[in-house]
Amino acid sequence: MRGWVAGLLLVAAAPLAAQSSDVAVRAGRVMDASTGRPIPGAEVRVAGTDTVRVVTDARGAWHSAASGHTVLVRALGFRTASVRVAEAGEIALVPLALALDRVVVTAAKREQKLADAVVTTEVLTSDDIARTGASDLGSALLAATGIELAGGTPSGAGVMLQGMSSTRVLILLDGQPLPGRIGGDFDLSRLPTSIVERVEIVKGAQSALYGTDAMGGVVNIITRRPAAAGRSFAADVMYGSRSRMDASLSGDAALGALSLRGQAGRRSIETTPGRAESRGALSERIEGAASASWRASPTTTVDVGALGVDERQRWRAGSLYQFGDNLQLTGRARVSRDSVARGRITTTGFGSSYDHLSRASSETQPIRGDTGQRQVQRLFQAEVAYSGAAGRTIVDAALLARHDDTRSARIPEGRRALVTLEPSLQLETRVGSEVAIVTGARVSRSERWGTHFTPRLAARWRATPALTLRASAGTGFRAPDFRELYLRFVNDAAGYAIYGSEALSPERSRNVSLGAELTAGAGFARAQLFHNRFDGFIEAALVSAPNEPLVFEYRNVDDGYTRGLELEGATYLGLLRVDAGYAYLETRDDRTGLPLAGRPAHSARAALAHPLGFGVRGSGSAIYTGRTLMQRTDAGASWRDAYPRVDARIARALPGGSELTFNVENVLDRKPGNWAGYTGRQYVVGLTWRLGTRD
Repeated sequence: MRGWVAGLLLVAAAPLAAQSSDVAVRAGRVMDASTGRPIPGAEVRVAGTDTVRVVTDARGAWHSAASGHTVLVRALGFRTASVRVAEAGEIALVPLALALDRVVVTAAKREQKLADAVVTTEVLTSDDIARTGASDLGSALLAATGIELAGGTPSGAGVMLQGMSSTRVLILLDGQPLPGRIGGDFDLSRLPTSIVERVEIVKGAQSALYGTDAMGGVVNIITRRPAAAGRSFAADVMYGSRSRMDASLSGDAALGALSLRGQAGRRSIETTPGRAESRGALSERIEGAASASWRASPTTTVDVGALGVDERQRWRAGSLYQFGDNLQLTGRARVSRDSVARGRITTTGFGSSYDHLSRASSETQPIRGDTGQRQVQRLFQAEVAYSGAAGRTIVDAALLARHDDTRSARIPEGRRALVTLEPSLQLETRVGSEVAIVTGARVSRSERWGTHFTPRLAARWRATPALTLRASAGTGFRAPDFRELYLRFVNDAAGYAIYGSEALSPERSRNVSLGAELTAGAGFARAQLFHNRFDGFIEAALVSAPNEPLVFEYRNVDDGYTRGLELEGATYLGLLRVDAGYAYLETRDDRTGLPLAGRPAHSARAALAHPLGFGVRGSGSAIYTGRTLMQRTDAGASWRDAYPRVDARIARALPGGSELTFNVENVLDRKPGNWAGYTGRQYVVGLTWRLGTRD
């Protein structure tokens, strides 16, 4: 009897003992509550007599021999969770709609937290991109508010920001400019989403930091970095409508201080970027990417990377098939050295080549060889940058040397080159603990078009812990390109000619932006007002006399403005994620007194995502682009119809971090006229298979 009494007393005392003494913790896993996927790199703290910190591996697993009574888990982009040791087997973290502790680099050309960025910076993560189901970057960017795609074969799907055409939006790959513009536009569909870690978007004139082409803003594509520990392998396959077939294989390996990553893939579909007509169309791309990071010493890091894309495009125009063959090769090397006393010094070398060949044939295969329509663009640049603190001021200084080279039968002597030297300086000063003011300027010196000075002023005020206000004023410029400077094109069959002009000066713009950002719990809301004034836009102007053959020459002829408002927000209601955005745009061409063509006045988006149970999650999105003026002539105006597009996606988590997906693009099968790209309904099935992960 006394034994039973003693046993009952021990059972009653057990909860009190658990609260007052530490229990050994061995292992657990950290998962994303909204997707069921593991969270690598999460920080796990076992709180007890001595707090011990460990980090989850690529499978979200962690191991600890420590004793404690509480497990605290933190991960970038998620709510912090605190659980009792008895519940620490599998910990599910709820995401945040806006991760203010996320590190970004585009707003200041250095690493900083998103909350500290002085100019509004939008981030699309790899998860955001995955929810769109897109395999190319152009389509994925439609998930962001205020972004419109501009088409036109063979230039493809360019990006417009704040009503500024894609010619005036700078595209960066890991902070470096990409050549490869045809007709002034860079086709983002050329780049696969599988290499992308995130995309950072900064709107408005950014030439003080990035020089030419950044009049409308910057789209910086950040590629996936090698894993710092362990080894992992993955295969991705997508099959869908229009004979779509995408496949890629990637792997990471960490060998001590050296981390490596490699990826190879192939994409094909029977459509052509920027062209609605799919009859006879085909796009095929073979791509490879590699990167390495070496921690040479506690203060020195060496990063290298390379990307190659071999693209074949075909489309039907009249009775002929047109062909565009494109080869894009890029390589970069960066050495960063940190010093507590001297700050960080970074030396970067970058080179990229873009080879474009245009051909035509009455058959589905092009004529062999170079038909005289080849254009080769090469860009090489070297930059030395310094970033360090001087009291309450962060100093960012850089010196960049750039060499542009273009070869084409349509320019005199078949080849022209330009050399540009650009020093820049930016000062970010803290006033108190809540205000930051940025002043900066860049001087661009070219042997062809002279010297251009672009100043910048911006400020951020954290009015309350939840409310941040931002304001900026800056100038932008775009240097005339080789086509505008040197082109000699005569089309006898059509009866017209277009010539470049070496007397061109850079286009100029002035931007003012005001923004407010409110964060509360798991949600956020953001508003931004903007006004862009542009001068001397370069257009092909008619210079021939009446009744003579049409002759056009590039000149600085257009002035005007774009202005508007962008609203967006997102929140989690339990595990239901709700996103919404709206953009209003007003434009004017002073020369004609009319709105700029191809810019919709109204656009909006909305998206929902929620787990459906049994490892399945569903998401849906709606993107609305309003009726758009496309062209105005003496005979009248032509308009593009409004386009309400609805997409749906279902994903099923599989063991080992694998995933099966099913997407329906354009569920309503709406097909507006004059649209830049194929708009028919499409079905896509995808499988991501994690081949293996180990520490």
